[in-house]
Amino acid sequence: MDDFCSKASKMFKEEKYNDFINHVKSKTKQLTSDEIDYLYNVSVSKNIMPLTLMILNLRWKYIKKVPDSQLDKWLNLTQDFLIGVSSEVNPSFIKYLFRLSLKFGEASFEIGHSMPDYSRKAQFTLLQVLDRSNKISEITPIHYLVAKLGLFNKKLYELERIMNCSFLQVCSNSKVTGVQCVLFFYYIGSVALILKNYSRVNYFYELAICMPSKSIHIASIESFKKQVLIHLITDGSQYHVPRLAPSRFSSIVRHHSCEHYSKLASLFTEYIRGKGDKESVLSYINKAKTFWIIDKNEGLIKKVKTALIKHKIKKLTKVYASLTFKQLKKETEEEKADEIVTKMIENREITGKIDRKNETVIFYDVENQVAVDEIQDVCEDLMKYTEQVESRLKDVNLDTRYLKQLLFTEGLNKDR
Repeated sequence: MDDFCSKASKMFKEEKYNDFINHVKSKTKQLTSDEIDYLYNVSVSKNIMPLTLMILNLRWKYIKKVPDSQLDKWLNLTQDFLIGVSSEVNPSFIKYLFRLSLKFGEASFEIGHSMPDYSRKAQFTLLQVLDRSNKISEITPIHYLVAKLGLFNKKLYELERIMNCSFLQVCSNSKVTGVQCVLFFYYIGSVALILKNYSRVNYFYELAICMPSKSIHIASIESFKKQVLIHLITDGSQYHVPRLAPSRFSSIVRHHSCEHYSKLASLFTEYIRGKGDKESVLSYINKAKTFWIIDKNEGLIKKVKTALIKHKIKKLTKVYASLTFKQLKKETEEEKADEIVTKMIENREITGKIDRKNETVIFYDVENQVAVDEIQDVCEDLMKYTEQVESRLKDVNLDTRYLKQLLFTEGLNKDR
């Protein structure tokens, strides 16, 4: 074993990385559990980092042979190794680093169901690996796991840096599968959804839907369902399958309860355009309640109900300059429409004015609002100047010198 380690160390120092990898692979195929432990200790003592990396990969490959009492030990050793040396890994060994990180993260996630500390440590460790290897903005095999751990641990703000990246390529030195990419886009899109960053939600869910693959992954279909609801909430518009989605996507989604989402979107937009009624939308939401629960989209459905009236009001602002409360309630089919529109004006979702005396709401667009504000400011200034002029005139009229001068001037004019 010592000769093996010495030869491996020599190859590494001579930068014969391929020879080093082949040498280690050939000598570690039939090792026993005790021999793996021994090799690990030797590689650490001789500070042969790449050998330690490959031995740890070997250990996790046969982790089921390790007694449960020693599992905690190997988790801690792996965590210390990943945090301590990831920035020093040569590109030739980067795939082994991510392979080890993936096995460590998956094991920690499983244990985390009963002992949450393990999953929290794994999230921190994998983020460190991505940061030190400068692979935050390149998709690696562990990106999806980092996002999954963040959702599981409810530590979402730690993922904001990843969420705000534009992912244009995958890591060339690691083997990233299509499934890992789709899962990453879906999980990180869900993180953005919880944080209400809707621009990033659309970005990641669209990537999950358009990801080329031999078969359509369930995460792509779930992304489509959420996109339908998000577009109703944010824009009040109907979402359609993107042009860049796989050719089979449109036909496949019809067989995965997606027709309920498309039907809801159709009823929603018809109501907004004045071609349908509110009751049809709400009754269909209740009718398809089972599907929303199965897909765990009840929260988004509640927001769809709230958005229904708001988008109807926004549509009315483009048609009418003003409406009485009675007309507003009739148009929206909502008894509390006046309260809703008041809150929308207060929150600056629309621009307008409430005339309580006449029970009327006056709508105007942003440009008109700016013009009205400017006119009001000018009028106020004009009134101030007028008051000043009038007060000056009173003072002048009461001045005897001015009166004498005025009379003298008028007399001269008459003589002429």
